[in-house]
Amino acid sequence: MPFVLSGVLAVASLPALIVALTDTNRWVRLRILQTLEKLGERAAAAAPHVALAISDPDEAVSEAAASVIAGILGEAAIPFLEAAARRP
Repeated sequence: MPFVLSGVLAVASLPALIVALTDTNRWVRLRILQTLEKLGERAAAAAPHVALAISDPDEAVSEAAASVIAGILGEAAIPFLEAAARRP
């Protein structure tokens, strides 16, 4: 099983996780999204950055980001998801 940060360590690492969302390696971005998904509401500070990842050119990253932001924000994610759906 791949290593995924969780709990207090991941919350303390949010600034680094946010930066890693822009890594050139798609697997890094996917792993970061996986970690943020596990954190749920505790990753709320990363929500604007996850919203940007919805526009990632990699379809897997984009889909993961949409799922993660919904998990972080719940119904409050709807405007982010609608905006992403309107993008070409």
